[in-house]
Amino acid sequence: MKKKITTTRVSVTFMLICILFLIACYYFDFVNQPFTAEPNSSFEVDISVTQSPGNGSDAIPYFGVVLPLGWTVNDSIVFSYGNSFGMLVYSDSLTQLMYTLSPVPLDYYWWVAEGLNELERDIGQTYLFSPVINPSDQPGTYYLDYMLGDNSNGLNYRMP
Repeated sequence: MKKKITTTRVSVTFMLICILFLIACYYFDFVNQPFTAEPNSSFEVDISVTQSPGNGSDAIPYFGVVLPLGWTVNDSIVFSYGNSFGMLVYSDSLTQLMYTLSPVPLDYYWWVAEGLNELERDIGQTYLFSPVINPSDQPGTYYLDYMLGDNSNGLNYRMP
């Protein structure tokens, strides 16, 4: 009897996870970034993300990047979607949450921002933004990981 309850619980949990990924999924169309960084410089990363049609509700978008220690991102990022613009600003609480969802190597850290306004999720919009990353005095070759999500079902996220 106990085994049946466990099997049912696992099946229900799996179905809920599948539903979360089907609602407001984000797909990276492209991430254009240099693979090397010069000391005391900065570079822009061009990112395009398409959002699958959602359920018609509004949500606050999230964006994050895993950076090497010492690197920084400008505290606010302007993005465009359709004929509109939005702004993402750094969020300490979301940054801490991402550490629990997706741990990073010792020499890296999460930088996560959230939108200032809610956006309609059922349009299938393409978001374009270009965060400016400052490598400080640490040159090197790096590949950065990114996440996108929203507040509609907690911090659901996708990485390229």
